[in-house]
Amino acid sequence: MENPKFRIKPSINNQFYFVLRARNGEIVLAASENYTTKQSCKVGIASVKENAPYNDRYEKKNTSSNYSFLLKASNGKVLGKSETY
Repeated sequence: MENPKFRIKPSINNQFYFVLRARNGEIVLAASENYTTKQSCKVGIASVKENAPYNDRYEKKNTSSNYSFLLKASNGKVLGKSETY
């Protein structure tokens, strides 16, 4: 994806999470996990950039009418969740 836009947002309990938008403004990852500091949130963003190119890092989720996916790190930890389509 060219020119992804990560936005760090405040969460509950003075924590942070990020949202990833594509170049056209569409949300790609709707929410990451919560991080205790902005710096650790930035480390999470770096992990997304590192893991996103690998097809085996995506777990597809679907029900009879909805689809979504999880992006996972090489250790299986969830880095972000997509919107529901």
